[in-house]
Amino acid sequence: MQIATLVLYLNDVDEGGETTFPLEGEDGLERLQGIDYRSCDLGIKVKPRQGDAVLFFSAFVNGTLEQRSLHGACDRRQQRRRPALPAACAAKNSGGTAAKPRHFLRPSLLATGLTEPADVLQHCLALFRKADLQALQQYLPDSYAATLTDSGPAPDASSAAASSAAGASGSSSSSSGGSSRAGSSRAPLVPREPWLAVPEAGPLAALAGVLDVGARRVLPGHLLRRSQVLSTLRPAPGVFQQRISLTACTGETSVFDWQLAWHPEGDDGEAEGGGGGSSRGSDGSSSSSSSSSSDGSSSSSSSSSWQPGAAGRGRWVIESVRRDPSCDLPLPTTPHPKAAPEAIVRAQLVALQQGDVFGASCFSMHARPGRGLISRRTSLVSHHDALRTLLQREPYGLLLRHAVVQLGPAVLPTQREMLQEVAVMAADGASARFLWRLTLSSHSCWMASGILSANEAAAQLQAP
Repeated sequence: MQIATLVLYLNDVDEGGETTFPLEGEDGLERLQGIDYRSCDLGIKVKPRQGDAVLFFSAFVNGTLEQRSLHGACDRRQQRRRPALPAACAAKNSGGTAAKPRHFLRPSLLATGLTEPADVLQHCLALFRKADLQALQQYLPDSYAATLTDSGPAPDASSAAASSAAGASGSSSSSSGGSSRAGSSRAPLVPREPWLAVPEAGPLAALAGVLDVGARRVLPGHLLRRSQVLSTLRPAPGVFQQRISLTACTGETSVFDWQLAWHPEGDDGEAEGGGGGSSRGSDGSSSSSSSSSSDGSSSSSSSSSWQPGAAGRGRWVIESVRRDPSCDLPLPTTPHPKAAPEAIVRAQLVALQQGDVFGASCFSMHARPGRGLISRRTSLVSHHDALRTLLQREPYGLLLRHAVVQLGPAVLPTQREMLQEVAVMAADGASARFLWRLTLSSHSCWMASGILSANEAAAQLQAP
């Protein structure tokens, strides 16, 4: 883990180019849930001057991430801001004086277009970090590009409830065939139960059909330099899959499965979901369709007979980004900044299944009248008493010694709060649904701030 960072400025800048710390200052951490990563007016700014240096620490001595170390760079308007570089890099860049945009890819690649899916994915990571939806349109299905450019209002909770799926699934799904790219003017909504139809306010909420809740939580402001490619798979010429480990700005570490597909330009069959061409399922399999000519002869086209870029121009499109739940294992024993909220819920459920109420209370923070949410550092006994009192009520008693549990859909009201649906079945066949409310504490740890039954959750979420 990188503990400290030293930025040394080698030249003066007439205007712009400041190093900004948006979470510094009074109530800085409260700005994290609604932060605009493209703004340069938050927190404190350090103007580059030749010979000056900025030293800041990214973590505490116990390894906990220091959220206020989140930093960025303002746009340069005149001269180029040049931090200290290694000797080889400094000699290579010594001839340039004009201000150029900073990219993680060569400018020549960005100018001519990205044809390699690995380069596209790398560019997407940089754009997702800034939540630059306008620049991301080139890598999204056509329906999402139309939605982002549409000036109409965002879908509300009632429309989300009307479009919810009949069966609850562990994560949102996006069709990899023509359905997600059909000529609809709006992107598909996340399948949710009506009582969990809560609108999101995050920077990537509009991409709920492509990004699952974990991706929408981690990608904005993620630590790009800590990203790590774990594996790459090319099951078909037009399908690219990659597993990447990402670290959120809060310290959460998760693994995501990315799937990209090649979309040739002018493929009407793909856009309309019919006609000639090939269709591809979410598992990467391909199927061919046949078309008849005027003389009665038929010809078939298969996705295995073409190569991306060989038959006309096209682009790589993000089909889905899903968080891998296997990265939660082994489950945490105590709250930790690296633990995802899904892992906290699973760890608390395992403790309740074993009858360990005290162990389950270690992941809880409850509200005390007049004092708001209290973490377990204040009084672990009070957390144990609050959880034990809750388990004595119906239907919360089913959580103790339950036989089967399944995590349902989740939603992010803000970037610091998540609602997770949980279905529980006891050994005698009795079942119930609950809603876990998880909150990011001041120590950058996800903790359970409330457990509600389905009826209580519906009453609270539908209240004005």
